[in-house]
Amino acid sequence: MSRRMALMVALTLVCLPIGLYAAVTIDRLNIPGGRVIVLGNLLASATAATDGEWVAIDGVRPFSVEITGITVATVQLRGSSASPCPANSSHGLQLGSDVTTDTLVQVDVNVRCLKARISSYTSGTITARLVGEQRS
Repeated sequence: MSRRMALMVALTLVCLPIGLYAAVTIDRLNIPGGRVIVLGNLLASATAATDGEWVAIDGVRPFSVEITGITVATVQLRGSSASPCPANSSHGLQLGSDVTTDTLVQVDVNVRCLKARISSYTSGTITARLVGEQRS
């Protein structure tokens, strides 16, 4: 196993059997200087409307979410300060505007939980990828 692989910890947080999207996963990469980079898929090849799955990201700020694969759909980034994270059917607060084209969204607010929600869907294969730095 490479040193990089030894430093990465992959956590499968939620896996729902319903819907056409992959489980939400978060990777934490320890880098020199005590920094931790957080990478994760909030949506992975989604092909239907979905409430999304909450991910605990407490301490990750600022962060970016790259949203790709939108043909005709609306994606919303949702945040919550609840602990533990709310049920996936709860939508918390919207972070920014509705996303209807591929984009990179940058967010600099404190939230404990984050999800990407597809509020309307006609076509596309949508991925939403989180990148941020864990703060102590």
